[in-house]
Amino acid sequence: MSGEIGSARISGLGGINNSIARDDPQANPAGLASSKDSKVMSTYEERFSGSLTDGSLCMTLKNLAFKVDYVTVPGIEKYNEAGDREGETSLNEWYLSAMYGLQLSQALSLGAGVNMISRSANRQSNFGGSISLGAQYRLSDTISLGAVVDDIGAQSSLNRQGRTHLIPTTLRAGLQVSPFEKIHLVGGGAFAGTLRPEWSLGAEYDLLNSDNLELSVRAGYDGGRRLYGPLSIGFGVNIQGMVQLDYANNVHPVLGNTSVFSLTFAIDKLFRQPQ
Repeated sequence: MSGEIGSARISGLGGINNSIARDDPQANPAGLASSKDSKVMSTYEERFSGSLTDGSLCMTLKNLAFKVDYVTVPGIEKYNEAGDREGETSLNEWYLSAMYGLQLSQALSLGAGVNMISRSANRQSNFGGSISLGAQYRLSDTISLGAVVDDIGAQSSLNRQGRTHLIPTTLRAGLQVSPFEKIHLVGGGAFAGTLRPEWSLGAEYDLLNSDNLELSVRAGYDGGRRLYGPLSIGFGVNIQGMVQLDYANNVHPVLGNTSVFSLTFAIDKLFRQPQ
């Protein structure tokens, strides 16, 4: 996905249940339609015991968002045409995104994003761009649907050998059901070209929900193990609606541990003068 590094909440719910979350541009640009505050969100991820690091910085101004993402894969071994090792290199990716969400009705919201991408490997660099479209529909107070189409338009990318290839368009879709006030169940899938479809399931429970403090715990299962191992856990803490801290952890049976941190500040509430 072009620059769509998931937040820690998304990671704790299994990794690809990210077309449902409202008020979260890292999930679906349509989620911006319900945004009432200006926010700054920062996410850092160290995947597979440090073999890959990525992060993002996102600023939302009501239903408009601007985001910067980066991905770094260090220690990639280089080989010549004869198969002899020539040392190591790294793969670096930067994404710049602008997104907008529009509330068409009380139930339906739409969103769109424009992405610019820069990748470098083996002393070669490549630039590309894409468009993302999203939609969310609220069937009832307890059931919501979401869908996102990423990487629309021809886009070239560098692989680890420094060669270019086309990134296929990806479709993500999901469902959230809240059978009880404090329990939220999510499920979703992703399909990219000829690749095998991916799917995941997740659950979130609100342990505490007061005016001053909110605390949630999460668990998820990634059926395709595309981003992480099969199981993930996480939690979220919100302080007076001003500061949100989220954390997720996953242990891949072969590749190792992954930790994701997200920190969100509600700018309007943080600097609002007391009455």
